[in-house]
Amino acid sequence: MTVGTFAAAPAPEGFVLIKGGTFNMGSPANEDWRVNDETLHKVKVSDFYLGKYEVTQKLYREVTGENPSSFKGDDLPVENITWLEAAREKRREDEIMSIP
Repeated sequence: MTVGTFAAAPAPEGFVLIKGGTFNMGSPANEDWRVNDETLHKVKVSDFYLGKYEVTQKLYREVTGENPSSFKGDDLPVENITWLEAAREKRREDEIMSIP
């Protein structure tokens, strides 16, 4: 696969490549109920890899020792975590599975 002028590395097992792009974020100045922090602006997102499957509460608990989810169930996806918490969990999971 070619991304721009570079050949993208194959997606790691269990992941898919999401192509980056641009989009408008915010609201037009004339939109009803608009607030000041919704200024319309262009956002550019780089290519990234996304896991094919949700992280279950069981896996999250096995890796981190906690389960912050409101809707409990081993086979349900973990929720109520920040991006940083998800990134830390993924790093710990990779270390456990000896993935560089």
